[in-house]
Order: sequence, then structure tokens, then C-alpha cells
Amino acid sequence: IAMIVLASVYGGSVLVAGAASLIPLTLGALAYLRKRAVQVLRDANFTLTRTASGVRIDAGLTSTVSRTISLDRIQALRLQEPYLWRRLGWARVTVDVAGDAEDKHDDKMIRNSLLPVADRAEALRLIETVAGADLSGLDIRPPGAGARLLDPWGFDYLGVALLPSGAVTRKGRLRRSHLYVPYARVQSVSVHQGPLQRQRGLATVMVDLAKGAGRWEGEHREVTEAADLVTALIDSAHHHRQVAVSWRTQSLPTALATTAATVTTTTPTRSTLPPDGSAGQDK
Repeated sequence: IAMIVLASVYGGSVLVAGAASLIPLTLGALAYLRKRAVQVLRDANFTLTRTASGVRIDAGLTSTVSRTISLDRIQALRLQEPYLWRRLGWARVTVDVAGDAEDKHDDKMIRNSLLPVADRAEALRLIETVAGADLSGLDIRPPGAGARLLDPWGFDYLGVALLPSGAVTRKGRLRRSHLYVPYARVQSVSVHQGPLQRQRGLATVMVDLAKGAGRWEGEHREVTEAADLVTALIDSAHHHRQVAVSWRTQSLPTALATTAATVTTTTPTRSTLPPDGSAGQDK
């Protein structure tokens, strides 16, 4: 209506210019609506089932996508809480799986989603069931004082927490997320410091995971705290890997003994032929 009024006052060129400016906005809105519609169809009939080796995911309305994720391949879990969802008490749980970078699966959302949407308490219970980590009531360590100047919009929501089994990092004002990484999945730990961070005595601690998984980042930490954080992460990762190796070493003799017993009892008997060529008795 406003465009028609302006066109009647200033001429038809205003109407043409206004219509042309609405085309990209309309295309953007249609693309967004299409993406949301596809996501709704993709997440419909979502079921998560615990299996002997991991978890099985089934989802889809027009076509069903199924996938089984081994717990040994899970590198990290994310608790995502967009702004409007937090007002409703909702959350989403996604997972990083080793080797997903080379996975040719067409549906990335189904591949990474453990729980598309649920109550926050239910999402926390799922993370505790899958990873053994309690993300409720975290003792979040805030970033350094200089982070306010480097990230004025989101510095209040940056933080890290160290649990007995893994490390958690938090970020995001509007799209808040908690990323949990078990110590046993840590590949390497490094410290990165940009020029602005050096001026304010800050640094970012990064944890690299297996190929296909994301990266854990503790942003804008005080330099001394960053050094302590690196030491704690390396020591915890080394300890948990030693525990895993020790458990496998202790389990190996039992497995070998069981295998040897199985081979002994299932060894086939030898057959001989008498001189006349007729079949003989098994001995």
C-alpha cells in the first residue's frame, strides 16, 4: 500500500524500484522457510534407541533415515539452546563423530543430531547417559577481564569448566551452546594468541579432536590461567588414555584365552584314506 501511495505521488519509477528491492528479500524469506520445512520433515518421527554397541537414530516423515553411532566414535557432545528456546525450556543435543568429514551421508542434521528438541532436563539426562557427564550446575570459569573489549556482545557468556571426565566450554548470547569433550578423546592441546589478545594479556586454548569432529576452544583466558588450563587438559588426557590402555591390556589375556579355547575345541579332525582308496574313518 505504501509503495502504491508513493508511486502515485512520485511516479511509477518509485514503484519499480521498490518492487525490485523486494525481490531479494522475498527470495531470502522463501529460502529460510524451505529450510525450516525440510528440517521439520527430517526430524519428524525421531526415535533414539540404545543398542549394545551405541545408539540408533531413526527419523523422517516422507523418507526414513536410520543410523547407528558407536559410543567409541563419539568425540564431543553439544547442548544447544537458542534464545527463544531458552524461554520455553527447550534444548537440542548434537554429537561430533570421528570420521564424519569423510562420511558421504546426505542428511547432516540426522547424522549429527542426538535429540532435535526436548526439555532441557531431558537433554541433560541424555548427555549423562551417553557420556557419563553431568552438565547441570557447572562451575563455569569466566574469561579474562580484557575480553569485554574484544567481545563486548558475548563475553558474559564465555566460559570453561573442567569435570572429572571431560572439559566443557560455553559460548553464545543468542545461540548458547555447551560443548563437552571427554579427556580420552583429546588429540592435542595448543594456545593461540592474536595481537589484540597479547596487548590485553589474553589467550585462547584449543583442543583438537579426531578428523571429522569440531574443535574445543576456551576463548580469551588470562595468560596464566591459559597455561594452567593447558597443563590440566594434557595431564587429564594422559591419565584417561592410560586408564583405557590398562583396561584393554588387562582384558587381552582373557580374550586370548577364550579364543584359544574356542580354536582348540573346534579344530577339525583329520581324515585318512586306506590303501584301496575307499573312505576311511575320521580319527
